[in-house]
Amino acid sequence: MVSLAHRRGRTNHWGRIALRFAPVDFLSKTRDGLGDDWPISYEDLAPYYDKVESYIGVFGSKENVSSAPDGVFLPPPKPRCTEILMKKLAISSRSLAFHRAWQY
Repeated sequence: MVSLAHRRGRTNHWGRIALRFAPVDFLSKTRDGLGDDWPISYEDLAPYYDKVESYIGVFGSKENVSSAPDGVFLPPPKPRCTEILMKKLAISSRSLAFHRAWQY
């Protein structure tokens, strides 16, 4: 049976990934002609995104994608023991004739 109790917060449960709204997400009426544009812009919220991301610790990499703006990212965490074990299992199973795509 798996215990779902967390002792140090929920960020480990959701993987510390938090995508930002993009500037275009605030302009739905201008872009699509539907709904209303937000009364604030991405530039208004960007400093708050930065503050929250540095406080809660968000993992990621700067990729310069306009639909997913870059933020304040932590470096990737070290793999957990089970992740290392699964990688070794997947690598060792490549030599077997029987394998599934999910093992990679």
